Amino acid sequence: MQPGKTTIVGGQAIFPSAISYPCSSSNPCGVFSVDRNFRTPYNQNYSLNIEHTIGANVIAQLGYVGSEGRRLLSLLDLNQLNVSAGASSLPYASSYPQYGNINQIESIGTSNYNSLQAQLRVMHWHGLMTQAAYTWSHNLDQVTAYRGSLPQDNFNFKGDYGNSDFDTRNTFTALMSYEVPGAAWGPKELTHGWQLNSLLSFHGGQPFTVHASGDISGTNEGNDRAVQIGNPQAGYQGQKPGASWLNPAAFTDPVSGHFGTTRRNGYYGPGYSDVDFSVFKNTKVKELMTIQFRAEMFNLFNRINYAPPSSTVGGSFSLYDTIGDYNGAPGIGAGEPFNTQFGLKILF
Repeated sequence: MQPGKTTIVGGQAIFPSAISYPCSSSNPCGVFSVDRNFRTPYNQNYSLNIEHTIGANVIAQLGYVGSEGRRLLSLLDLNQLNVSAGASSLPYASSYPQYGNINQIESIGTSNYNSLQAQLRVMHWHGLMTQAAYTWSHNLDQVTAYRGSLPQDNFNFKGDYGNSDFDTRNTFTALMSYEVPGAAWGPKELTHGWQLNSLLSFHGGQPFTVHASGDISGTNEGNDRAVQIGNPQAGYQGQKPGASWLNPAAFTDPVSGHFGTTRRNGYYGPGYSDVDFSVFKNTKVKELMTIQFRAEMFNLFNRINYAPPSSTVGGSFSLYDTIGDYNGAPGIGAGEPFNTQFGLKILF
């Protein structure tokens, strides 16, 4: 059987019996299909902004920005064991015992984004140029990335509606550049052309899901969630190596044959903080040529930025009770430890 050849009759999937696979009830095959009622996904964006000039050099902006995604690509297993209804066999076991998972692309996903965005810009005020932006936002969906994972319960797709994988509630960024006034004394080549710069970035943690230790529901999907039985913040130890980010005793597996009750992406990992600072020295050697010396310092305060903790119930809960790895690679990108680099540029 080829992808897209599934026939839907009365909401039920009918597969062509003339095409056979080397499969059996003891060795079932997985099947891939596309919903014949598939529709093109679309997204709607809307915003309202108010901008006000304060004096000759300051501009303030406040706005609402939102979007809605509809008919988004999603993946469902049509042949998942319906444990919520108390079923003991797969939906198509009697008609097609040789098939296991029947994964079908659907256009049933939705997403919603709402945000308050504020921005302040200062342009050329006594040698200072700065821009600061703050965003409070919330993004929700059933699945953030197509084929990222199947729902916990494929008969309750909306049950996975929750925080998006990249949902970040609070974000603050700022950049500043200050041209130091040249001194009236000393050689002009040394006392003029200095520039101080800084880049600040702060945002809250991203969400993650606390999963059960295994296939507790018996659906063979591998996406069972845990059950929360206590305060996940009890005994919080802060952000430091080896600290417990969540309380291990607050989670347990669901009862065998049942789904977990925690929400998808219901918990948030550690936040992110980074301050970079640089000093530039611009020396003009010709009318159209400038030599720029740069000393750049990254993660000035050597803040450790952790990735979201792993999150699987099991044993001593050591898989998710310790803060995760650095949020980035040393010396390469976001999350790097403090380091300095020097550079020389010729501008013409």
